[in-house]
Amino acid sequence: MKKAKFVLICALTLLIAGTVFAGGGQSKGGAASGKKLVFKLSHVFLPEQPLHIALTRVAENINKRTNGRIEIQIFVDGQIANGVDGVEQIVQNSYFINVYDSSCVENWVPDLAGFVGPMLYQSGQEYSAVCKSPLAQSLCAEAEKKGIKILALDYNFGMRGILSTKRKGPIRTIAELSGAKIRMPNTNFWIETMNGFGASSVGMPWAEVYNAMQAGIIDGLATTLSDTYDNSLWEVSGSFTKNSLYIGTGAVMLPKKIWDEELTAEERRIFQEEFTAGAEYNNQMVYDLEARVESEMAQKGLQFFEGVELDQYRLRAKKWFDNHKGLTPGFYEKLTAEIEKARNS
Repeated sequence: MKKAKFVLICALTLLIAGTVFAGGGQSKGGAASGKKLVFKLSHVFLPEQPLHIALTRVAENINKRTNGRIEIQIFVDGQIANGVDGVEQIVQNSYFINVYDSSCVENWVPDLAGFVGPMLYQSGQEYSAVCKSPLAQSLCAEAEKKGIKILALDYNFGMRGILSTKRKGPIRTIAELSGAKIRMPNTNFWIETMNGFGASSVGMPWAEVYNAMQAGIIDGLATTLSDTYDNSLWEVSGSFTKNSLYIGTGAVMLPKKIWDEELTAEERRIFQEEFTAGAEYNNQMVYDLEARVESEMAQKGLQFFEGVELDQYRLRAKKWFDNHKGLTPGFYEKLTAEIEKARNS
């Protein structure tokens, strides 16, 4: 009887050991290397725009490097949940990748809204440098505690200025912005910051902007040169004021639980490498695009103005930081210190 028990124990031990070694590619979280994973990725851009082109390359490279185990299906132009709704998908641990600026995480990590706050950055390159700072890393770590894994903060698409309709005329100064109906993404962050400049914010999906500009439902919007060009908004606009109100950027995020438990260590490395490289590829395409489209749109009749009264804009922007209750005390000073480092490096 004792001998039979010993033989049985040995057999079970060998079976368990064989099972463990057969799964050598698995992470500690128990990633099932044989199961195909399909993620839905959502963004608000058009198929011909740099961000979509870059993310398509990322998805193809990840699929190839994981031997087809991981598929990323991309949905353009806000076809499915995005922004705050996209973050809700993530915290529910859906196989979902949300690409939107970091303000959409404000309900979970308020400082991530301040990170892309108004009148902070002078260029996309400057913002990308700050994204490598210890402050940015600490914000991503806070997001992970809430179940949100951020792979990149800087899929940039330019600096947002004010694009106004022909009917409204140029919007350059604080006085000209006062009471103007300005389309903004439909989140508290965007609406509050634009209202702080004196405008009357209109929360509106991006897909409705062209018709709203054409019909005079809005007087303008905060957007970038590349978005103005790619969406033919110059056709229904009169002027663009280059005052760098906000950085135009997207963060890439997915569920931390799936990241930890269903991707192997090698797959996590591949994800990070490809999304990091994708941001660099996207950004260079955008910078090259912006270098040529301003003159093209000027030839089509769009007027351009350099930012004026920037000190007044910065004063209003600082009030938003001072009054925004969710921000960590001293966050603005920490962030601006990192920006100065990047600016002077």
